[in-house]
Amino acid sequence: MNVDNDPRGVWALQQFAEDAFVRVVGELARHGVDVLAVKGIVLARLLYAHVEERPMVDVDLRVRQADLARVDEIARLSGWRVLRTSRQLGTLEIDLGLKGPLVELETTIGPPGVCEIDVEAMFARSVERTWQGVRYFEPDIHDHALLLCVNVFKDKLVLARPWAREDLARIAKHADFSPMIMASRAADARLCEMVLIVSRWLGAAQWERVAEILERGPRRRAYGRTYLALANRWPESRVLALVARAASDDPRMRARAIGAGFWGTLRTALRRR
Repeated sequence: MNVDNDPRGVWALQQFAEDAFVRVVGELARHGVDVLAVKGIVLARLLYAHVEERPMVDVDLRVRQADLARVDEIARLSGWRVLRTSRQLGTLEIDLGLKGPLVELETTIGPPGVCEIDVEAMFARSVERTWQGVRYFEPDIHDHALLLCVNVFKDKLVLARPWAREDLARIAKHADFSPMIMASRAADARLCEMVLIVSRWLGAAQWERVAEILERGPRRRAYGRTYLALANRWPESRVLALVARAASDDPRMRARAIGAGFWGTLRTALRRR
């Protein structure tokens, strides 16, 4: 289905996504596993007048690292196909056989070493929700905006889906969004330069305010210029992928993230030989 051009495809994928969400999150909740629902499955109702305005190509969830092995076990016992797991990234994909979106579960905000704020911290600030009888958790609005920033930055801005940019534009218009709190959250995450780059790229009024606040603090100007130059000219290059991993303002986290990215790339290359 082409979600960009076919409204019927958008609606069908929306229905598949909602069905998958209810089945997976309901089963995990039944086994005592908390789920943080993020991106489209939450934002379609939070930010859009009609859910079909926000396409979904998968269902994005976050779980605690300690729960990932249990999620894998529950999925297999439920007869669902686990397509991919990564211990390094803390990820798992589930195919329910619905010919629709995959359910993607992750245990970090971006690749390990990128974001100082972890899933546990987001759970602590989240709000418990119930939808169609299923219990889950919804992130604080600024945590959610931070996660969206990390995702579009990882996608080199220019490769991000159109609705990813729209989500960020709309979330800043939410009544609970504060540029001051957002800038503070970026500092807590050690991602001031990254959030500043994304804010300028978005250009919306509230995001411009976030950028103005962040510009008062310490800057990594050379890093920002390098990232943008590569993103504009070679967005799919391996070099840019490693540069994007160095988004953290903390040198120790940068070293960890770049090292993990390098070895992950090397292992992938060796497997393909």
